[in-house]
Amino acid sequence: MAREYSDSIRPSEARLPCLVVDSGSPTASVALALPGGEPIERRLPQRQSSRELLLVVREILTEASLNPGELGSLIGLRGPGSFTGLRVGLSMLLGLHEALDLPTTGISTLETLAWHSWESLPEGATVVAAVDAMRGEWFLQPFRLLASALPEPLD
Repeated sequence: MAREYSDSIRPSEARLPCLVVDSGSPTASVALALPGGEPIERRLPQRQSSRELLLVVREILTEASLNPGELGSLIGLRGPGSFTGLRVGLSMLLGLHEALDLPTTGISTLETLAWHSWESLPEGATVVAAVDAMRGEWFLQPFRLLASALPEPLD
């Protein structure tokens, strides 16, 4: 029986080294967060991500001199974003989760964008995260920034 994929860990509980994948954005990205060091990051055009995403993961692990079994956890951005891109990246993470029995979670792309504002804005500030939905439309969500936690979504 398959283990549960979604929310098996909170992002704050991620164990290092942690592989993070965003495959729903126009530029897909893969990052490896390492204990005590700078992350290793790669970006690629989303249209190439279905062919090359796993190759980029292997390249990053090789650069870090790690085997997949040495990963501590996995995080995937779950959208909104390109449906096909998200499906490719999250399926890859699900396969790694199942094969390696790693703690895994997905986080909102909008929440991630809001979180990046915490350094430049005061606690309690409201920020609106936006993702281009293409064809002249946008995905938007307001958040309240918290000092010690992920941003709080607002209705």
